[in-house]
Amino acid sequence: MTGIKIDGKEIAQTVKDRVRKAVEELKSQGINPCLATILVGDNQASATYVKNKHKACEEVGIITKDFKFGSEISQLELNKKID
Repeated sequence: MTGIKIDGKEIAQTVKDRVRKAVEELKSQGINPCLATILVGDNQASATYVKNKHKACEEVGIITKDFKFGSEISQLELNKKID
């Protein structure tokens, strides 16, 4: 049985190029794609995950917005901020 070599970096670049092109098309129509993230508390793993998502968005031209709240925020207060 012969294996198939998969180049993950090449595939990832192809996907990024496609997304970048789609984002440019949307922007030409007056639509600005945006990723908004909400972090509650100070979980470092979550902060790293969000940082990586923001970086990926930046690479393809997607706007990002980051909202951070302390762990003391109630669900009700958070819902009001989201609305």
